[in-house]
Amino acid sequence: MVLKEKEKTAIEDLQSQEKCCIEKYQKYAQQAKDPELKKLFETLATKEQQHYASLGQVLEGNVPECDVNDSDGANYTPTATYPATDSEDKKH
Repeated sequence: MVLKEKEKTAIEDLQSQEKCCIEKYQKYAQQAKDPELKKLFETLATKEQQHYASLGQVLEGNVPECDVNDSDGANYTPTATYPATDSEDKKH
């Protein structure tokens, strides 16, 4: 696969955005007190790292593998691990 200069620049910009997301999700995972939230941020950071690597493959002229049947989002069922606050109790 041969990319034009404009395409390379666009992909490099996307890679830069992915790197920013990786760093943010890693930071949020470190700060998270809730184990479920921490796990979610770690998972998101890993997914962003995969996106970053895929874009790198494209820049090298390769077509990356991808899972078009990814069901992670559809099957995600978060559970609360913190007790409800007083304000949440009043809503019910």
